[in-house]
Amino acid sequence: DAQESRGLGDVYKRQGYARLKPADTEEDWTMQSFDMPSEDAYVGRTAFANMVPGTEYTVQSAYVRQSELEEGDVPELDWSQIATRTLTVPPETPLGTSSFIYGSCAWIAPLGPFNFGRPQVSQIFQAVADDIKEHTEQGIATDGVFQLGDKFYSDALGPINRATTFNEKVKRNNLVNTTSGMQAVLDTGVPFYEMRDDHEDKNGSNGESAQTNPARTEIAQRAYTIFQRPQGADTENNWYTIDTNMTAFVMDLRTELLPSQQQAVSPKQLQ
Repeated sequence: DAQESRGLGDVYKRQGYARLKPADTEEDWTMQSFDMPSEDAYVGRTAFANMVPGTEYTVQSAYVRQSELEEGDVPELDWSQIATRTLTVPPETPLGTSSFIYGSCAWIAPLGPFNFGRPQVSQIFQAVADDIKEHTEQGIATDGVFQLGDKFYSDALGPINRATTFNEKVKRNNLVNTTSGMQAVLDTGVPFYEMRDDHEDKNGSNGESAQTNPARTEIAQRAYTIFQRPQGADTENNWYTIDTNMTAFVMDLRTELLPSQQQAVSPKQLQ
């Protein structure tokens, strides 16, 4: 059952490694290892402490199959062959004004060998990446990109080919993430914030449908938690706060929606 829910080939362990250092310096790399659980579709996470606000860092990450290592071994990775990215830690005090981009609804309809809508989704994200680059050249920084729901559609064709298992939702999410346009946005290094809506589960789903179909809802929520929700102290719930290079509160207007009680969000979120 676990194998079917992932559908990711042979189940084996992966161990991830990430290292970083201040950009354009001769300082030593700081390296950390992290687990990449097969039950999470091999998604792994790590966090570096004591990073200096307003500082640009160089970062690399890679993974090895755990079967290739003895317990406790650190692999001899050829970091010269591994992609290098840069990131800038936000300033200590949020800016008084912010510039951001927001959107939603990456409609892709997988059917047989076809992924209807995928080229258009890629073009939209490429336009976002181009806009970020254009404004950067003008000296205007983009502080965040917000994907505010329906990152992927479980039911783009209604009941036809609906994504109902965790593995199917992984594949739908990856159809968006692996477009060249999305990759271009991520390569800008601008923070990418996400929130789920109904189509990650089913059209019109809300807090009440979660009570009538808890198994389906749990799968949708798990996919959101692994692939979309920012990780950290402020993300116990779907909604979360941002207090880095910009200050914002990202609302969850779907999973706490109770139409029969005329409730849009929970009292806790509203507070």
